[in-house]
Amino acid sequence: MKRKRTLQFTAFLLCIIAIICFFAFPKSIDSALGRIGKPYEVGTIISTQEIEKNIFSVLYTNKKDPTQLYGVILKKYGPFYHKQKLFGALTLQTPHALSSGEVRSNAHITWYDKEGHYQITVAAYDKDIGGVSYRDYDLTPIPFAEYRIFSGSGRGDSAEYQLYDKNGNELEHYKP
Repeated sequence: MKRKRTLQFTAFLLCIIAIICFFAFPKSIDSALGRIGKPYEVGTIISTQEIEKNIFSVLYTNKKDPTQLYGVILKKYGPFYHKQKLFGALTLQTPHALSSGEVRSNAHITWYDKEGHYQITVAAYDKDIGGVSYRDYDLTPIPFAEYRIFSGSGRGDSAEYQLYDKNGNELEHYKP
């Protein structure tokens, strides 16, 4: 009889824990993003990409300053999402003709695990930029309003990213 009571109590306790876990942990990308606090609060979600199995990269603007670009790496554990790494901020500017000596772009690279996986995001400021590559991989253009954003992921050590014009010619990082 005592053993039956102990089993019932244990089963009841496990059910309570399961219910708490179900309601306490985010079950969608949106609910996981809703838990990001100040000063990194989510404004507009620009892109969501599954960069590996059950690992997602989300780019978003800051709620208070929409010219600040942030990102977060989310990992999915079963039905739940966990914030693995928060990264940013890049300042967004409308691409325009630059003066001599001005920087053409800005990049943020973050490594999110011990195996050397990275996420790179580049904000282009020069209207002449047609493409960006990192470690011989062309980054994906992310359309968002009038801004030029490029993003990619992979595995490896740090390297310099390359800028290209619309004809595929390599550009310097500063306007000559």
